[in-house]
Amino acid sequence: VYNDEEEWFRSIFANSKKEEAIQNQYEFFVERMGGPALYSERKGWGTSYFIYFHYCILESPLSGLAKAESSIPCFCCDALAGDPALIGRHRPFPVTHQAAERWLHHMEKALESTPYIDAD
Repeated sequence: VYNDEEEWFRSIFANSKKEEAIQNQYEFFVERMGGPALYSERKGWGTSYFIYFHYCILESPLSGLAKAESSIPCFCCDALAGDPALIGRHRPFPVTHQAAERWLHHMEKALESTPYIDAD
């Protein structure tokens, strides 16, 4: 993301330290995939933080959550939902559908370039 050809996208990460962003992403991903709670432990949160990590609002315990500008858009159903801590950490960033698609593009490239991850 730091070398993206689109200036508007790079600007989202302008105030983030690359090394810290890499550590956050790595630890978060490891934890979400069932590994040790590296991210939660370093950030001082219990694993219960991840109970409400957003998934489609149609299947979420947050389905009664009112739409609000502080919510994160769900890119599979265009609903608005999200954990309050997740929303708070991402509030300074323009989390748009276009930005999310661009971020996913980079995540897919990173996963594809990692030989230790099976295509499944």
